[in-house]
Amino acid sequence: MDEEPLKYIGYSMAKKKWFIVKPANKRSDTYEFLNSGATSLVYYNNASNRVVKIIRGSEYTSNDSLIKKCEKEVAYQSRAADFGLAPKVFHHGFIEKNDSFLYPDDKIPYYYILMESLSENNGWEQVYATENPELFCKFINDLVDKVGIINTEDPHAHFFYNERKDKLLMIDYDRCIDCSDKKQCKIDMTNALGITCLSGGNKKRKTSKKRKTSKKRKTSKKIKNTKKGKSYNRKTTRRKIKLN
Repeated sequence: MDEEPLKYIGYSMAKKKWFIVKPANKRSDTYEFLNSGATSLVYYNNASNRVVKIIRGSEYTSNDSLIKKCEKEVAYQSRAADFGLAPKVFHHGFIEKNDSFLYPDDKIPYYYILMESLSENNGWEQVYATENPELFCKFINDLVDKVGIINTEDPHAHFFYNERKDKLLMIDYDRCIDCSDKKQCKIDMTNALGITCLSGGNKKRKTSKKRKTSKKRKTSKKIKNTKKGKSYNRKTTRRKIKLN
């Protein structure tokens, strides 16, 4: 397959689909190939500071399974982005086989996710948990407590840090799962990243000081009733008043 036509792509607002851009026709809004994974291709545009992730439908048994999986990924990432833990998602959608630009000789359907770019030009760099465990422990806390998800399958290479903004973000939410037991989820993700966090990602609680044992109350002294020769408790006994 000729790789040259896939180097640049553009988006048609009128036709609502992506198309191949020849090098001679490259414009400021053209997206250039960045990298690829097992099931996806990524293109970037510096002018808009955006990337588009193209998920190939050939890796799925049906269009419905592709759409369901990708919509779940978008939902996870969008929730995380609301709390400042992921790149913002601007647009997403499914493209049928007949409208696909992928592999001109053997077109296949795909799903695309247009999102914020974490580029080096803007101060982002890829980081790993073992380089700064404390930073990652805080991220795991927020991801579990605020978003309610984790990634324990392949989280290592999906983190980017911006020193100027002092912000850590995670990408690729397609393998995240929902959390039911927050404490266990934090432990599972820290283990997956090869780090240790206090109380499974929680900040260590200060142990409460033991209360001082109160002094025993002095038993009230009994005094003798000189008239009847009986003893009684000054605090608890009351004089009976005879009513006429």
